[in-house]
Amino acid sequence: MTSPVRVRFAPSPTGTLHLGSARSALFNWLYARHFGEQGTYVLRIEDTDQERSTPENVDQALKVFRWLGLDWDEGPGVGGPHEPYFQSQRSDAYSRALEELFASGHAYRAFDTKEQLAADRAEAEAAKRPYVYVGAGRDLDPATSKARADAGEAFSVRFKVPTTGTTVVHDMVLGDTAFENALIGDFVVARADGSPLYNFANVVDDADMEITHVIRGNDHLNNTPKQILIYEALGKPVPAFAHLPMVLGPDGAKLSKRRHHTSNVEQLALAGYAPAAVRNGLALVGWSKDGETEYLASDDLIAAFDVTRVKKSAAQIDYKKLEWLNGEHLRALSVEEWVAGYDAWRTEWMPADAEFAAAADIIDGRAAAELVQEKVATFSEVPAYLSFLVEPFTFTDDAWARLEKTGEVGVTVLTHVTAALEALDAWELDSLEAALRGTCEALELKPGKVFSPIRFAATGRTIAPGLWESLHALGRERSLERLASARDRLSAAVAASVPQA
Repeated sequence: MTSPVRVRFAPSPTGTLHLGSARSALFNWLYARHFGEQGTYVLRIEDTDQERSTPENVDQALKVFRWLGLDWDEGPGVGGPHEPYFQSQRSDAYSRALEELFASGHAYRAFDTKEQLAADRAEAEAAKRPYVYVGAGRDLDPATSKARADAGEAFSVRFKVPTTGTTVVHDMVLGDTAFENALIGDFVVARADGSPLYNFANVVDDADMEITHVIRGNDHLNNTPKQILIYEALGKPVPAFAHLPMVLGPDGAKLSKRRHHTSNVEQLALAGYAPAAVRNGLALVGWSKDGETEYLASDDLIAAFDVTRVKKSAAQIDYKKLEWLNGEHLRALSVEEWVAGYDAWRTEWMPADAEFAAAADIIDGRAAAELVQEKVATFSEVPAYLSFLVEPFTFTDDAWARLEKTGEVGVTVLTHVTAALEALDAWELDSLEAALRGTCEALELKPGKVFSPIRFAATGRTIAPGLWESLHALGRERSLERLASARDRLSAAVAASVPQA
């Protein structure tokens, strides 16, 4: 029987979910789901920054996480056997663990002043040697230490690191990395009030929640030997580690709001991406199934995922590939799935811009799917494709300029097709297509010469759904009115451009 696999993602809800963090969250989710019933995905909220971890920020973080589709087995809103899953509610667990470290001699109070620490660091820099905490309170008698603390003297709690030997990180991605204990130095695990620092709280939480595999960014690698020492001091099993390469922008620079148009998941949700496509795209950043396959449904990703195939070097995100993948995923959806995704984007993420909303809300999701599912790469492109339906009707500058360039040919096309469409008994897709293709034959013109002026005249746009689909959506009255009006305007423009004798 396969041993249980328990992984976790522990975000700090102090901002949006960065794509690098999202990739870590995804890889944990894929790893757990790969093991089926033996895999458990835990979501834990590191909300100890009370100023930034507001209830609103927590709710927004959970909303984005749910949108991404990374369902969790234990955590907020789900519960589980290791509650609570909010770090701010786990102070008792940290207090108990801290007492264990004191009792076993692995922790001590350090009374160094800020000035003394700064002086020690400056001395190390001047001597051009690595700064390592000198451990002034390391061997202080416990009774004396307590008396000084009870007297109100400021202190921090430090972990007593062995002064010899090495701590080896066995990593599923990077292999083995050895750290000299003498260069780690006694590090702070808690403040005087008992509130824990990251390395200590992280270990206590993971140990209490029986996490078996820690999959995270390689910026945490230098924290890992410290955490291993704490696990060992508490007598807890050390989990397996997998440190993931950094996610870079297309230019090879670290992802940032300033340098890159999209650096977080919320921006992708607002832009109308499909969660499955984002999961697919992020999975390919530093990992691949076989080096060739790019389009992968979530079930395929889960079946194929192997953390040992993660690359060691930093990986760049390819926004063009991500957009292409999104279009592929949208086109692969059933109409019902597409409508559900579009409606979810329209109600939860669509910008509040009035003109944008008017175009998006002009028809229902099913009608939108029939018009544009095969054309759009993101849901946010839908309003641009549907804007031709909004009244009052206007031409974009580009559309009119391109219609005007068709000149006398355009006038002839619009004159002929208007008459052909007026003669139709039924305003159906088949009859519309037949009338338009019949115009090509009657005028002995290629479809491009005929369809372009009709499209510009009927939609006033350079971007629109299929031609007969657009006319069908407009209806007989509006279509004929627009075609006739455009014909008359174009005819006048052509006449005005002819030099007078």
